[in-house]
Amino acid sequence: MPKFVRLKAGLRTRAIALSLGVVALIIAAVLLSNIRFSGESNPLTEAIEGGESLLVAIGRSHESLISFMKGGEESAGELLKAAKESQQFAEAKLTSAERTNDKFVLKMAENYGILLNSSHVMTQGIDNLLAVSEELGNTLDFYRQGAYADAAEGASVCLQTLNPLVDEFELRNQSLDGVNYQYVAADHKYQVKNAIGEYQNGTGIYLGYVSLLESILKGADYLKEMDDISEQYDQLQHALASKDYEKAEELLQEISEKLQPLKEPQYQEAANEASELDPKSLEGDAYNVAQDVKNQLKDLQGLEQFETYLNLIREFMKASTLLEQGDIEAAEEAIDVGLGLLGEGEGTGDPEMQRYHESLRTAFNSLKMRIKGQPEQG
Repeated sequence: MPKFVRLKAGLRTRAIALSLGVVALIIAAVLLSNIRFSGESNPLTEAIEGGESLLVAIGRSHESLISFMKGGEESAGELLKAAKESQQFAEAKLTSAERTNDKFVLKMAENYGILLNSSHVMTQGIDNLLAVSEELGNTLDFYRQGAYADAAEGASVCLQTLNPLVDEFELRNQSLDGVNYQYVAADHKYQVKNAIGEYQNGTGIYLGYVSLLESILKGADYLKEMDDISEQYDQLQHALASKDYEKAEELLQEISEKLQPLKEPQYQEAANEASELDPKSLEGDAYNVAQDVKNQLKDLQGLEQFETYLNLIREFMKASTLLEQGDIEAAEEAIDVGLGLLGEGEGTGDPEMQRYHESLRTAFNSLKMRIKGQPEQG
């Protein structure tokens, strides 16, 4: 009998242990299910995941723009596609995260939303550039060939696509000032600052193309006039090299006369547009054309500097002629006047004009050295 009782007690103990084990498994399963469910629908987690995805989207968009500038249109298109996929994921996560009463999470989603809206503008900008890529290339080619009317027509076509987004770029750029870093995931703060920098750089690139095309469109007539002046300037250099000062003076007069109409408002409007150009925001052919446009479309100050340079050439011819005639004292005086005026012209921001001045300074100094090498006259 005691043996039977002990067996019965043992069975009861096993049953209780088995029951407790089953209960433990059920509780563990419920807890695991709750944890998994919480991980999928937690608004805070979704906001953070959305933020991560939109940061990736901005990074890929920036890479796409850089690739476009360097002529990699296919690569730019692939990066743009990846950026849009990241945007879609981010938008879904942030929309889901907003279904909460948690004010912190709502603020976080709102902050990321500012970046997401900017990201959308950036991808639309790349879409626009890819859409006009062929026409843009033709426009730059026409410019290099001196076919300014054709270049202006191409610029007009490109701007019809690019211009409508300009205000949106600037608006979103301003909205980024409203990002509150208190409501950004701690691990994202540096990345958010970097993303804002990439967006701002992307804005500069897009607006750089727009500004270049506007300058080509508005400056077609001015560019044609400067092309004619450049041809005469080349002839002037040839006349100076051959010491045909009579021909040189004739060309100087013609160039001076052609510069006067360029001071009129219709030309200066184009010059003011070109003064806003930042060639450094672009690369490749666009950079080279932007640099040339900026140099060619001179504002009033630039025209005055060029006129001063022409007068310096006259001073050089005067000094050279006096030296040839043996009037050393008068030649030295003319050289000093010329070098003094060159000194006053230092500091001009026009690289082309700086080269002209340096070349003329060398010419004046050569005359000076010739004088020092002459024997004294009794």
